[in-house]
Amino acid sequence: NLGTELDEWKRRFADAEKDVHVGEVCQQQLKASEASVADLERELAASRESLAAERSKAFDVANCLADKRDTMSELQRQLRDSVAQAADLKRQLTTCQESLGVGHSEVSDVARSLVKEQGKTS
Repeated sequence: NLGTELDEWKRRFADAEKDVHVGEVCQQQLKASEASVADLERELAASRESLAAERSKAFDVANCLADKRDTMSELQRQLRDSVAQAADLKRQLTTCQESLGVGHSEVSDVARSLVKEQGKTS
């Protein structure tokens, strides 16, 4: 029957229109998802660049700290050497002072002796 066949075609046409609408909605959702993925990829690239810059700064700081540590070690070595030199100089000074004391005592003894001798000869 022609009426039934026409109703069937109308129903099929309505189903097809629904399918087209669903396809258009899916296409819009796909485009939105692709845009979101592109945004996320840009954010990821920016984050990677930022991370690389921070990593570079961290390496610079680590190298600077290593240089400071080496400098500190060298200064500590120089300080130990200076302390040892100061102790050696102090020992030398003490030895000189003791020698001067002995020498002064000997000079005093000789001077007394000369005074006694002069007293005898006069």
